[in-house]
Amino acid sequence: MICVIDFDGTFFKNDFFKEAFFRKLIRNPFFIFQHFFLRRGSLLQLKQLLLSELVVDYNPSLLINPAVLQWMETNKKKYDKIVVVSASPLFFVQKIVAPLQLFHAIDGSVERNLKGKEKLDFIIQKWGDDFDYMGDSKADEPIFAKAKHAIRVQDLNTQKNSITDYCKLIRPRNWIKNGIIFMPFLLSGNYQLHILGYLLVGFICFSLIASGCYILNDLLDIENDRRHPLKQKRPLAAADVAVSPAVFFALLLMGIGLALSAIVAVHSTIILLGYLGLNYFYSVRGKRIRFFDMLLLCSFYLIRIFYGASISATPLTGWFVATLTLSILALCLNKRYLECRLSTNSSIAGRKYNKEDAMMLQHLMYNFAMAAIVLLNVHAYFVLAIQSPYFFFLMNIAAAAILFFYFDSNENISDDPVEKIISNKPLLVTLVLFIMLYIYEINAKFI
Repeated sequence: MICVIDFDGTFFKNDFFKEAFFRKLIRNPFFIFQHFFLRRGSLLQLKQLLLSELVVDYNPSLLINPAVLQWMETNKKKYDKIVVVSASPLFFVQKIVAPLQLFHAIDGSVERNLKGKEKLDFIIQKWGDDFDYMGDSKADEPIFAKAKHAIRVQDLNTQKNSITDYCKLIRPRNWIKNGIIFMPFLLSGNYQLHILGYLLVGFICFSLIASGCYILNDLLDIENDRRHPLKQKRPLAAADVAVSPAVFFALLLMGIGLALSAIVAVHSTIILLGYLGLNYFYSVRGKRIRFFDMLLLCSFYLIRIFYGASISATPLTGWFVATLTLSILALCLNKRYLECRLSTNSSIAGRKYNKEDAMMLQHLMYNFAMAAIVLLNVHAYFVLAIQSPYFFFLMNIAAAAILFFYFDSNENISDDPVEKIISNKPLLVTLVLFIMLYIYEINAKFI
């Protein structure tokens, strides 16, 4: 008796071809036309092309379906052989599965795409018609019908894609970043309820669009994330969420965000489109350009400020934008500095940095942070005309404390700004007090 097990989506939780396909599609939306119409290529040739480019230099056992592995261990004595047959190219299946030494034989597509009836014909021709089959897709239905026992992997999985997985996918904690949309409004002194309502809607729009961008960026970075000790636990990297519904979900979130923004504030929607364009460039190319990647990360925060100012019709001063730019650049430099410092390899996966860059990034980080504090004082005294000595004393003490707590890697070595702020209670309290002090002093003339 033979047991035949499918490869993608069954033995492995993920589908390697779909992941490679969507990554290629995002990077080059015209490649489908080029392959099928200009080159007259077949689906199997597309699989061979995409999977030949895939470098699996991480531990693939992280992606094995634990329910299938347990089932194999429990039922292995029932079968003479347990084999894997896949529609993926044979060279790729062998490269991934052979080192595991779990199967008696490994088969995949060579000259024909072993999917559906083609796979059934192959199984009967090689192994006969006395077989059990484990699969996951509708294409497996003809094989299920002929197998002695049909084992659907969905029936084995006790953990389905849950709301929790999708919540992790959209990173709701990162929505805290979008709170800076309210900054121009809070500093304007023009506190009108209807403007606050528009800003709340704008906050929701930006959060939905940013979450959609996070999903697509995670898909593009999926191979690098699987090499990272912490990022490999992200829903897409861990294959807790399938790639096809994840892409659909991302597009849905971005579509809802743009549509809602167009209803509330059409002119501000242009800024959201600019954010989408820059985010796309960052994901497909920008993140691999030294220093320019940090300028793009900085621009994402500044766009939030411009978006909030546009909705609330609040003019921004050059001093304010300059101070904010230097502050954000310091945070971005800290992010790259920690990536270099914590990397176990000489180079950073997916980035054009190496461990030797850590010292340079650290010096730039401190310099930008100090320059931001200087500009903050100049802006408060000369532009906002704040004269209170107590304000400048408290503001500079608080600013120094924020820098210490944020850059103190003994307290928190996370490279995520939101994680650093939330998990570091002294930093969080000091930051809140600093913001309250600044808002109070600026708006004192309106009281």
